[in-house]
Amino acid sequence: MTSQEIKKQLEPLLTNYVIELKKIENLLTDEILYYKDNHPDWLKNNDFRLGSFSRILSAIIASKFTATKTLDYLNSEKWENDFRDKYIPEPWKEADYFGHFKDIAMLIRFYAFHSIYSQVETTNRIIMREKNLRTNSKPGYIVNEITKTYDEGFIKFIDFIRNAIHTNGYHFPKNANNNKWEYNFKGNDFYFEIGEPIELDFDNIINIMNEMIDALVNTLRHEEIVKIKIVPDLT
Repeated sequence: MTSQEIKKQLEPLLTNYVIELKKIENLLTDEILYYKDNHPDWLKNNDFRLGSFSRILSAIIASKFTATKTLDYLNSEKWENDFRDKYIPEPWKEADYFGHFKDIAMLIRFYAFHSIYSQVETTNRIIMREKNLRTNSKPGYIVNEITKTYDEGFIKFIDFIRNAIHTNGYHFPKNANNNKWEYNFKGNDFYFEIGEPIELDFDNIINIMNEMIDALVNTLRHEEIVKIKIVPDLT
């Protein structure tokens, strides 16, 4: 890919991504303020429920920073020369190949998702310990038995995405029963077939992150979770 193709493709995607990340940042800030107003003792003692949103907020800010700085770089004078001289490996310089830049976009796209997934799982594991829940299944499914705040198909959906990040974007499930699976999310059909790549664009990732956060909000406001004693957050 040429530098012009990279900029034409990524600039509008990253611009919109920064806008959507800011909306998520505002949502998380509002949630933290909710706990400040309604459970000031949780804030004072760094409770895990409030801390969950603080951890996710950090991931969103890091993602927004990276996307913004990447945009600034793409809009800087003679960025092509800088990237060519400093970052393109020798065998690709002669061809003037800029395709490696797309991995920066992939990093930006998947970092926030993976971070949110990890923070939600951390919170669910705290809930499991404090409620003495069984541990023979994934945390999302176990906590959901109490709260009923997750669509179980969605839990499977994000698990498959998370696993694919670890296998270069391809679907290689541990259970052969999942070699082929289809899921409709927000009106879009997603197909998972063993050995095939999972197609996710920036809009998909934003929608999925919002859904994960909404489910977490409902989980932590559930009466059984509110009853848990103050537990200092792990950060």
